[in-house]
Amino acid sequence: MIRIAALLIPAALALAACNSDNSTPAPPAYPTNTTIPTVTPSNDWSIRYSPSQPNQPELTAAGLPIIAFPTASSCPQPPSSNLTNLPGLCNHVDYVTRPALPTPLTTSLTISYVVAGSCVLDYETELGNTAGDPPQLTLLLEHTGDEALNIFSYRWYSTPRGALTPGAHTLTVPLAIAHWSDVQGPPPGTAAQFEDTIANLYAVGFVLGGGNAAGHGLFCKSGSGTLTVTSFTSP
Repeated sequence: MIRIAALLIPAALALAACNSDNSTPAPPAYPTNTTIPTVTPSNDWSIRYSPSQPNQPELTAAGLPIIAFPTASSCPQPPSSNLTNLPGLCNHVDYVTRPALPTPLTTSLTISYVVAGSCVLDYETELGNTAGDPPQLTLLLEHTGDEALNIFSYRWYSTPRGALTPGAHTLTVPLAIAHWSDVQGPPPGTAAQFEDTIANLYAVGFVLGGGNAAGHGLFCKSGSGTLTVTSFTSP
């Protein structure tokens, strides 16, 4: 499996982005865009590495970011290094982040969210990801200077996961290395690397996935559904 990076945690969850095209011959080599897109003051959330998805989620009337899961397309597909939101044969939503500055970190990170609709979520966005954990939400901390995606200790993923069953959910993760793992973990990297990321944050947010790839995206195998972030705080 071709990968920019992989996180080896107890459930063997690989957490690098996966965007690819299942065309024949091989898909075109789209340019990568790993930076956070320009955001507006009223909406600082971005959707990244997610084929056919907008650069930003819509906002509800109350100003809350709402993500519509894409419907089934030509999934699964061979993995590739297409890391853009350009249209692809297999549409899915992977990373949802915001700049670190509006969310100063204290002792923990908490997200509250609501999953609604009839969507049957599927994580088989690529060949080989057929079993493992159910669709889940994982919190993300991203170090400044991660554009090349080649420094494993620059992305940290919470080991506690959030459910994506219909209804309201809250996930709180302490900001201590015991509850996080970098791309290579376990072992989860060093305390010094984790503290360096906290001190030099570029983005915070969450990734979506399941099976053995917690950040490789989700889509609706049938039905339709949304995920609304009702709060994202560091209490």
